[in-house]
Amino acid sequence: MQLFRVGSFIILGLIAAVFFSCEKDLNSEPEAAQLKLISPDQNTVWNAGSECLIMWENSTGEPVMIDIYRGDEFILNIGTFAHLMTEYLYRIPETLDPYGDYNLRLYNVEEPANFVVSQKFSILEKLNVIPVCIIIDPRDGKYINAGETVYITVEATDTDGEIDFVKFYIDGEYAGQMPPKSPYVFSWSTSGTEIGLHTIRAEAFDDDGASSNLTNVNVVITDGSSAIELIKIPSGEYMMGSTVGDFDEKPVNRVFITKDYYMGKFEITNSQYSEILNYALGQNELTGDYPGNVTVMNLNGKQRELLDLDDVECGISFDGTAFYAEAGEENKPVIELTWWGAAFYCNMLSRQQNVEELYDLELWVCDLSKTGYRLPTEAEWEYAAKYNDRRTYPWGNSEPEPYRCNYALSVGRTTDIGTYSPSGDTSLGLCDMAGNAWEWCNDWYGYYPTTQSFLVDPAGVPFGSSKILRGGNVNSSDHYIRTTYRNCYNLYSGYFYGMRLVLSIR
Repeated sequence: MQLFRVGSFIILGLIAAVFFSCEKDLNSEPEAAQLKLISPDQNTVWNAGSECLIMWENSTGEPVMIDIYRGDEFILNIGTFAHLMTEYLYRIPETLDPYGDYNLRLYNVEEPANFVVSQKFSILEKLNVIPVCIIIDPRDGKYINAGETVYITVEATDTDGEIDFVKFYIDGEYAGQMPPKSPYVFSWSTSGTEIGLHTIRAEAFDDDGASSNLTNVNVVITDGSSAIELIKIPSGEYMMGSTVGDFDEKPVNRVFITKDYYMGKFEITNSQYSEILNYALGQNELTGDYPGNVTVMNLNGKQRELLDLDDVECGISFDGTAFYAEAGEENKPVIELTWWGAAFYCNMLSRQQNVEELYDLELWVCDLSKTGYRLPTEAEWEYAAKYNDRRTYPWGNSEPEPYRCNYALSVGRTTDIGTYSPSGDTSLGLCDMAGNAWEWCNDWYGYYPTTQSFLVDPAGVPFGSSKILRGGNVNSSDHYIRTTYRNCYNLYSGYFYGMRLVLSIR
């Protein structure tokens, strides 16, 4: 009997062991073993108000829930997710306090006690998107008569708040600010402002104290002389040359223009050149037999002929007191102009506008590193003409027609600037870059380099006997008015040789 009792106890013990073993399995978080939080991982940092990616694994076949905790304190429930979902793009509420001890809990909807915990992560303050500020008037490169009131118009926006105010600066000096309203219009009286180049800047501030990047435009205050309309040419890269053009248009090089610059929308006219000659006359900068309408030369520096006055094609004369554009020639491009005459014009305009004179008239070389007026480099000319594609002609790839440009003796003489606008304009709005008058460039003529395929701000060969001309003239056929065609001459005046200038700001 005693043996029977011992056996009974043994059997009951085995049954109990099996029972408790099964009970232990039922309480060992079986679902947790099938759940895993992948993201956030260790040291993850999220910003309040920003989106973050939560990733997990769920092989339970059941929906799960995700909560945010700070330590062991429940903060909020993120949501319930179907068993097939394994990631969720969640926007962190802006109301969550910045803290470094957050974690996520992932658990089966039916068994919240069985959960897995993520690595600890931090939540920082909401990122403030800086406001945007753009000057929409005056436009970049605009000429403004002295004494005029300029209404500086700004558009300012803030995607995650409101604009508090906009500050305005003239030539780096604080000029005033405007309270919240749109558009923002600030009045700048130019009375007493020095003639020349001036920079307008604006800066917007939002309700979180963040400021925009400075936006600026450059304008020219003029004394009433003929305004030279400028167009901003943005920096960038392009392919210079042609694989199907003449031998000196090859090889094609990739060129990087590193700085924005301003180019004249039109070729310089007879009226504009006459005005600069009269300015130079008042500055005691001229010599030559201009009283006899033969020639005009620079007095200071190494003397060179500037303009061939006695050529029948020249549209400028001297009346004994002043230079003037002949009747009907006022708005036609100045021609019979030497390269020296084009460089001299740039220097006198720089002096008139209170910027640096870039040409050394003794050596007749240009300092490209400074702010002032000058002739375009050949690379700048072609870049502007074909911007921003590899177009064959300034207007595109369609064949030339008499309504697009003055070429191939379609007229037989020069025409007023802008006559063929907009049909013949470049993509940036430059006029007459094909036909009418050849345009002097700053560079000496030379072959393109064959050992480099990437050129940065190329300025041509260091010396030579001829200067580059671009764009064709009234006689030029289709071939010679292409954006890549290269002409050259020995710096003296030639048949329908004119100019277009550049204002570089450094």
